[in-house]
Amino acid sequence: MGTAYQIFDDCLDFFGSEAIVGKSLGTDLATGKLTLPLLIVLENGTAADQTQLRDWIEHWNGESFPQVIEMLVRYEVQDQSREVIYEFLTTARRSLEPLPATTSRRALAAMTEFLAQQADSLGADN
Repeated sequence: MGTAYQIFDDCLDFFGSEAIVGKSLGTDLATGKLTLPLLIVLENGTAADQTQLRDWIEHWNGESFPQVIEMLVRYEVQDQSREVIYEFLTTARRSLEPLPATTSRRALAAMTEFLAQQADSLGADN
């Protein structure tokens, strides 16, 4: 579940709302941190888009943020990232199955459902 949350948090950095997230967007990109949304484009993008994205990362300035978002949208990064989040949440739920049916287990299962709901609404507030 931790990995699912980290990917969700990485997506918030691009597709969240500053008012809701409570921090500036693009902070991972500004520090050169390569997260799943960027890696999806670097793996699946055209050679020209990969080169452009690398250039933005290496020579970051906040003025490029809208173009980065446009590129991420063009490659459907939100949907692909959601699928990865869901896969990790499914694995987390399966890992809980052999545990006794306790309040703690139910709470952890509920956390996976909550994170799935948050991932469903990712980017809806933009």
